[in-house]
Amino acid sequence: MSYRSKRAELSTCVHYRTAICLSLLLSLAITAAAQDSAPQPRPYEDGPLTIQDYKANPPDGGTSLDAVTTSDVKYDFTYQVHMAGRRATAFVKEVTVLAIVKPGESWNRRPEDTRLMDHEQGHFDITYAWALKARIHFANQLKGRNSLTSVAGTAEAAIAGLNRLMQREMQPYIDGATAGHLQYDELTTHGTRPGPQAEQRKLQRASLEELTKELKRIE
Repeated sequence: MSYRSKRAELSTCVHYRTAICLSLLLSLAITAAAQDSAPQPRPYEDGPLTIQDYKANPPDGGTSLDAVTTSDVKYDFTYQVHMAGRRATAFVKEVTVLAIVKPGESWNRRPEDTRLMDHEQGHFDITYAWALKARIHFANQLKGRNSLTSVAGTAEAAIAGLNRLMQREMQPYIDGATAGHLQYDELTTHGTRPGPQAEQRKLQRASLEELTKELKRIE
């Protein structure tokens, strides 16, 4: 059987009384409607940062920053489960890794400032670079001997183990992106030093080019 990860949350609804179930579904519908009206994250592939990626209100005080771009490395995966007697083996079939920007958590006091926007694009590029590194990692894993497997006594336990395994596999890339943002701001003093800023952007573009070539070579 084929599955997609983390898609079984609502199946427990059948175990509750109808009234509770309807209440749960109504709550979920209200939450979904609120989420639909909120600014939605978008992937890096949709293009460079624009003013539309900054929907949050800048804080009144407490920070000297002119902008904050909130981005993240997001992953999802599909898997299969094979049963052999009392042994269940879950293994990954496909992995999707995206770099996303979160407009609802990003703000910019001076979105028309091209230098500031270039610095913020550098942050988004860092997130994308680590997403590419994760894609390369998983492409190598799935192309060779697939070690992304979990074995347990039940399908549920095997799937839970696989989710934990994938979280461990992804953590270095999430941590790497976090460290990369801190280092970028330290080296450029948050983009206020033109020389280091230009050098970092040059290095970032070269890195993205090399990572893209490496991923295409593997795929």
